Amino acid sequence: MRKPAFCASAGLAAYFGAGGAEVGAAADPAGGLLPDAVARDIQALILQTEEVAATGRACQAFVWGSNTGQ
Repeated sequence: MRKPAFCASAGLAAYFGAGGAEVGAAADPAGGLLPDAVARDIQALILQTEEVAATGRACQAFVWGSNTGQ
């Protein structure tokens, strides 16, 4: 998983282009990849977020169904 531009080692300056592309390349020689453990944690968080959103939609459907007499 690649780092978003705002997470570059050079900080926000690299994201907004201050110092040019050489700043980002020099500050992040590994190519901007996240460590495997961090990538796994992010993927787990994404899955948990999707589960919570699905639960919320199911709750809304239940409440809306109860209000319409279905």
